[in-house]
Amino acid sequence: MKRKVVAIIVIVVALIVLALLGYFGYHAYMLQRYHISYDYEAITEEVSVSAGSTCEQEGFDFSFCLPEGFSYDAQNSVNDMHIYTDEVGRRLSVVPLTDDLGYLFDSAESDNLSFDANSVLEEMGVSNMVELLHYLDEKNTNPLSVFSSIEDIQLNYIASTIANFTLSSGNRRFYITGDYSGYVISYDNQYDVNLCYRGMRYNFSFTGGEFTESDITRFISSVRFD
Repeated sequence: MKRKVVAIIVIVVALIVLALLGYFGYHAYMLQRYHISYDYEAITEEVSVSAGSTCEQEGFDFSFCLPEGFSYDAQNSVNDMHIYTDEVGRRLSVVPLTDDLGYLFDSAESDNLSFDANSVLEEMGVSNMVELLHYLDEKNTNPLSVFSSIEDIQLNYIASTIANFTLSSGNRRFYITGDYSGYVISYDNQYDVNLCYRGMRYNFSFTGGEFTESDITRFISSVRFD
């Protein structure tokens, strides 16, 4: 009887060990399978912007006020991208983009995957670029491990792929909060502004010369989506 009990205990322990080895082995495989070589730098700054007065603009279903001295450049505007310039050559480009993360992921990823990106994004509660970047910020502090869920591993792969495909390089990044939800990437006094609203990402790119952060926040405060 005693031997029988010992044998049962040994079998149970062996099964538990095998189950754990299988669990952690599979998670280790998934970490390797969905690893992407992308060095994401966490965003640690945010700038709060309150809505101010706005100005109607032809060709858009949203409104904004142009910086002083800027006018529409019809010659260089193409399709949905509207270009505005001033006399010293500075340039503002305005283009509405999709914030459909599933579509962005499919555009950047060519491999045949064993999971549906939209299902993972929905299950993990990530619906736009701002939420995706916040997720990557959190992963910089708490990186993946064999203890991470499969959904977490898959979402990290999705988020890193989209960020690598979408984000431009810059020497500073910060979130826009307050009456708006978005993020800004700056590089040498030029700014790439992205505001998220109802499934769209509205991109405002300030290039061709020097702009200040005050110029940017003043512009953002004039944007209206409804």
